[in-house]
Amino acid sequence: MEEIFDRYWGTLKKFSVFKGRASRREYFTFIIINLGIQVFLTLFVRYAEIDFIPGFHLIDNIFEWVMYIPTITVGIRRLHDSGHSGWFLLVPIYNIYLMFVAGDSGINEFGDEPED
Repeated sequence: MEEIFDRYWGTLKKFSVFKGRASRREYFTFIIINLGIQVFLTLFVRYAEIDFIPGFHLIDNIFEWVMYIPTITVGIRRLHDSGHSGWFLLVPIYNIYLMFVAGDSGINEFGDEPED
């Protein structure tokens, strides 16, 4: 469990890194943990009817906005892992397919193979 959160924090620390590669494990760990946090915040904040703390309902929106750039950068690095340009992130269905494709083994034009 600690390894999963270490990988999540490692990805979060690289929030502004568009170069390099991200493995499927790194990408999906980041996406699934973010999705879990977002679902928890949405259910807790919106349906718990917390009225005694002003502005508390904005927490889930703030989390979503803060995670916007790290999600894009890890997506671009994931596309780099399969040898594709980060611009493919803008192609609606094809980019979803590319997220599941195995990465290139060894070095490709975007850098060394991710360690995990």
